[in-house]
Amino acid sequence: MQKLFPKNGSKFPQLRFAGFADAWEECKLGDITTWTKGQGLSKEYLNNERYGSEAVHYADLYKFSPVMQEVIHWTNSDDGRIIPDNSLLFPASDVTPVGLARTSTLRLSGVKAGGDVIIGQLSERINSSFMSYQINANSKKILPLITGTTVKHVQAKSLATMSVTITNMAEQTAISGLFERIDNLIALHQRKLEKLQELKKGYLQKMFC
Repeated sequence: MQKLFPKNGSKFPQLRFAGFADAWEECKLGDITTWTKGQGLSKEYLNNERYGSEAVHYADLYKFSPVMQEVIHWTNSDDGRIIPDNSLLFPASDVTPVGLARTSTLRLSGVKAGGDVIIGQLSERINSSFMSYQINANSKKILPLITGTTVKHVQAKSLATMSVTITNMAEQTAISGLFERIDNLIALHQRKLEKLQELKKGYLQKMFC
């Protein structure tokens, strides 16, 4: 993944799709992002039975790949902030620094974000999937921005200082499309593996119990 993004100050990635040769532009994440934060929605107001509005709890962000195609929680509460399209989602607190060194983007619209979810709505010239993959490929850049002792925290104003690189929308879309196809293939094989494991478990129980 890292070879498709420039590194060490370079304006050109090591690997590129055919037809792309322009230099990439380096900027601060804050230059292309408008920041907000989720609100409310503690776990007691969430359900996994599809009642109410779709919602994201900050702990959900640890369970998904850089691009979220679905949610695992719903809510009937009036709390929560609607996540704008083309946004990045960051967990604001965790017990380990590594837990905070991540981001996700959501493919769904009208979803509510609970407290401790940092929302970064990206400029129209940025593909949120592309930026999510880039930040996750360079997640170590987030580590120096984290504060706290027992519980670790990261703030939007700190994330805004992180350097990122951008290219034209066509190349952004090509890169993110490749990684999404790979993630979808991985998810498909994981589901097949889970079914095979359940099948094996059933056979073992029938043969030896």
